[in-house]
Amino acid sequence: MDAIKRAYSTLLPVVLFCIFGVPLATFAADTVEAVDEGSTGLDVYVNFNRLGLKQHNQTVVGTTTLGYGFVQGTSAYLGTAVQLGQGGSEENGQLGGGFISTLLETDHCDIDLIFEVRFLGPKWTDFQVEPSFEFNADMDPKMRTLGFYLRSGFSVQMQDLLMLEQHAAGHEDTGSGLVATAGIYYFIGKMHQLFLEHDLDFTSSQFVEKPVLNESGIALGCNVAVTRFLELISQVYIELPLDQQQVPCLSVSLGLVINSSQHAELPRSLGP
Repeated sequence: MDAIKRAYSTLLPVVLFCIFGVPLATFAADTVEAVDEGSTGLDVYVNFNRLGLKQHNQTVVGTTTLGYGFVQGTSAYLGTAVQLGQGGSEENGQLGGGFISTLLETDHCDIDLIFEVRFLGPKWTDFQVEPSFEFNADMDPKMRTLGFYLRSGFSVQMQDLLMLEQHAAGHEDTGSGLVATAGIYYFIGKMHQLFLEHDLDFTSSQFVEKPVLNESGIALGCNVAVTRFLELISQVYIELPLDQQQVPCLSVSLGLVINSSQHAELPRSLGP
């Protein structure tokens, strides 16, 4: 009976975050696309983070995003994410949503604008707004050979919205950040796509004079189109050390994309 209880207490959080988790921090994989008009898209990811560090520093993040296309070129999405720490205890979470709008779309390039709002923290009392854009260029009109993408976003965060008296007095703890991603992808046949990207994450607050590089990493992944409506995604992310005291650590992301159209790549920015 004790063994059953231990197994239940270990597996239950994992099952719950796989069902209710929505994108929190998945290190971007490939490009972002608006969902087609009248179509839906569902992204589900499980991330095993910082595998090269001690066990108490390792986390598991479950993310899920649901998107719907209202008009051609513009769609909205909602997502949540749950972060589990050592022993399966819930440590952090995010709830967010936003809009994706295709500003420019040609045979060889497109520009997408993304506006996202997030509530995060253990009690979802921190608030963050992040507008971003993505530029994507392809070698051929059918997007079946080689391409590259640039993505950048600026975020503003306010901590603990429940402390209204401090906010009114101007003592709120606010911060901002800048995220930049450059990537390249290559198709192997019709069903497999490899991608390589480099991420930079800068943060600043009222307590520092200039932005500080918070994270830098390289991601290598593979996307496999099982059918027209189902895509499997796997990714390895190497977080690069920022000083001599840090060591490189590894994160692994596994996910699937289910959509009722051929365009349903939703943002994967949510995450603690």
